[in-house]
Amino acid sequence: MKSSKRFIPMVLGASVTTVVMVAVGGVPANADTAGSEWGVVAKAAPESASGVAEVVTTTAGVSAIDASLAGTEVTIPVDPSSTITMTTRSDRLRIGLPFAATANNAAVQAPGVVSYDNGNGSTTLPVVRTDGSVQIDNVIENAAAPTRYEYPLTSSAGQTARVSPDGSVYVGGAAGTTSFYFAPPWAKDAAGATVPTHYELDGGVLVQVVNPTSSTSFPVVTNATVVATGQYDYNCVLTDGSSYFMRHGEALTDCKGSYLQKYLDGRLIKSVGLVYNGGASVQVTGKGGCLLTLGGIAALVFYPPTSTFGWVLSGALAAGGVSQSCTGF
Repeated sequence: MKSSKRFIPMVLGASVTTVVMVAVGGVPANADTAGSEWGVVAKAAPESASGVAEVVTTTAGVSAIDASLAGTEVTIPVDPSSTITMTTRSDRLRIGLPFAATANNAAVQAPGVVSYDNGNGSTTLPVVRTDGSVQIDNVIENAAAPTRYEYPLTSSAGQTARVSPDGSVYVGGAAGTTSFYFAPPWAKDAAGATVPTHYELDGGVLVQVVNPTSSTSFPVVTNATVVATGQYDYNCVLTDGSSYFMRHGEALTDCKGSYLQKYLDGRLIKSVGLVYNGGASVQVTGKGGCLLTLGGIAALVFYPPTSTFGWVLSGALAAGGVSQSCTGF
């Protein structure tokens, strides 16, 4: 790490403090200041400058930000070789920063926003939002700057990250539970045009890959946003139309009904039919599957690595190594 050179000193007695102002409406007053990396982000994607948490943000001490928001404790380090940490009642995720070994210490951009000058034509800006999510932006200054931004992930025991078909990333357990969610990434250039970007997983490292084209106008802003998934509940709808909510952590195969409904913080987000209507596979087609329902000639299998479902003939489950009941999906 290097010491940051970006700060606004104000002497109060014998102390030196970084001072920022907040504009009405929750958009930082310095969001469009000339030369501000946060101003570059706000110009490229104005929606990114709304919903930012107006929390104490400092360059003194170990943590630039330490705040509890919407049930998630979020800490952003001053030293980039430390990690962003998100902690809920039951889970914790540590996110390493790109180019941590060479980046400067954090500089305050606005309340809830800090930046790390990576010393290579890019700047990383973690942003803490009022919903407890963390938005990690990168400002890529020119075509010579890196196009791969690595985030080493350390999660609770037994949890891994997986990329979904829509480009998002889930961090959770093998039985289908999810603790943290990275929305599909995006990138925009100085003209507001979309720049191709996607996630890759390299072991325990999440990599955001950016692919500027010959028509890309710099600087480019990239975005990775992660949020704790909140409280999931599962409602078992029985064949007579009645229903009940299952216990947290209960095997979902205990539901002997027609549907399983998934709720997030009281809101229905997915319904899965448990009645077999033919067309089952004679073999398990994915790895890491768990069982949602088991009965008769076929079983419904959920595959956490791809967030997909598939009916499999019961006789093929043992050969495919699927025996564990899901506790979530």
